[in-house]
Amino acid sequence: YLVNQRYLSSNCALGLQPPRLDQNLPKILDYGQLTLMLNPRSKSPSELRDVAIIEVMYSCGLRVSELVGLDVNDMDAEQGFLSVMGKGGKMRHTPLGKSAQRAIANYLQKTGVTQGALFLNNRHVRISVRAIQTMVKKRALEVGIKINVHPHMLRHAAATHFLQSSHDLRSVQEFLGHESIKSTQVYTHLDFLELSKVYDQCHPRAKKTS
Repeated sequence: YLVNQRYLSSNCALGLQPPRLDQNLPKILDYGQLTLMLNPRSKSPSELRDVAIIEVMYSCGLRVSELVGLDVNDMDAEQGFLSVMGKGGKMRHTPLGKSAQRAIANYLQKTGVTQGALFLNNRHVRISVRAIQTMVKKRALEVGIKINVHPHMLRHAAATHFLQSSHDLRSVQEFLGHESIKSTQVYTHLDFLELSKVYDQCHPRAKKTS
């Protein structure tokens, strides 16, 4: 404007970069909240399925689309891993913990599913992303979690808890199936926030003095 009005001979703001906005950090669930969601309330087929879904998403850090695409033969219980088709059609193998193996085994034993899609809806066809989103949100509310919980928060929790225990960003990158380490680095911010919180609570020099 000042150049157009001939108050200035040149625009001194050319070449300046706009300030970077802080990246929105993902919300995560703590382990206590996850435990509440994982407690089975009955032995019905749908209940065992829902527990297995949440267990696998948290234990394996899966995207909801990856979980929906799982088939029975993608699980290798003997070796303890899942074959997961990720973004861009890229296959990865991810560890399948004992709790997840047990949850899947209970579900398969109850339903008699032996081939094809791993997780089925009440019409015995592959469960949808929307159905899982609805189930996760409802289950969180039922156990008293007051925030809007969505399936990707289980993946965020898996990544954050993994990083807090291992401090190995490259392993977390492989675990999540991230193409770029930059996608994984957001969890270092969450890890630092947790460290800061613990420091404020525990370090004697962090406490305010009168």
